[in-house]
Amino acid sequence: MARRGAKRENPRGSSRRGDGRRQFVPQAETKVWHDPLLGPRPGRRADGAGAADPSSLGSESGVPVGAASAAPPVPERRSAARIVAGPKPVTDVKELERQRMLARLLNAQGRTAITRAADDYFALGHTLPASAEAWTQLLEHRDEARVAEAIAWLGELLGSAPPPRRAVLEARLRSIEELADESSTQEAAAELRRRISARGAEPTSDAF
Repeated sequence: MARRGAKRENPRGSSRRGDGRRQFVPQAETKVWHDPLLGPRPGRRADGAGAADPSSLGSESGVPVGAASAAPPVPERRSAARIVAGPKPVTDVKELERQRMLARLLNAQGRTAITRAADDYFALGHTLPASAEAWTQLLEHRDEARVAEAIAWLGELLGSAPPPRRAVLEARLRSIEELADESSTQEAAAELRRRISARGAEPTSDAF
């Protein structure tokens, strides 16, 4: 038994009135401050019907709370396009001179100009390329030995390719048949012209 005169402790939420009766005093509910910008209160759905889905909690942008802001993916670096270098320019002085003199021969008109251009070309030790156009020009040379050489080369070259400037070639060969000093040169020119004419008469192909 409690001793008389001892003051009893007040139970939580109660007090004594002046007449000695206890009076219940309701305790104020502890309030927790909540920032409305962070979304609805934890434990409640946005419509207040109950517990909220944790995945729906977050900022107004709809990003879940705790989700890390992911950086945009870095695009893979594509390998740089390979640059294909063109043919190296000719820097050899002798080769540049040969090309210049060959162009001069190919563009020459008339027997005198062709003979001079060819002689200058051969004087530097150059040889004509395997070109039917170049050797056709040489048919106009004043030296018959050069002409016979040109006929032999054309016989080889035109065996696998159609003749360039066929009308010009036939006219020059006919002139050699009539005006050449050597009979061998005349016969070679006649034989090559007959081959060209026979191929030209075939309807299926103009090539040798």
